[in-house]
Amino acid sequence: MRLGTRWSVGATPPDAVPTELVDRVRLAEAALVREAADQTWTLTWLEGRPIATLDDGTTVTLDDAATSAGAEESDDDW
Repeated sequence: MRLGTRWSVGATPPDAVPTELVDRVRLAEAALVREAADQTWTLTWLEGRPIATLDDGTTVTLDDAATSAGAEESDDDW
C-alpha cells in the first residue's frame, strides 16, 4: 500500500511525488489562474500509478496531459 500526500500550489512537492509528475504539475500550475494559489494538490496512487489532483478537480497523471476541471466529455467518443 502506498500513501498519498498533499502540498500547496507553488510549494515544493514532497519527495514521494515522482520527478516526472512534478514536471507535469508545474506545467499545470503555470496555466492556472491566481485563484488557484490557495489550493492544494493531493497525490494518490491507482494501480501503482501516481495521480495528482488539485482541489478544483484538475488532474495530472504520467499517462497524459493535465485534465482541467470542468472539461466536458463528448458523446462523440462513443
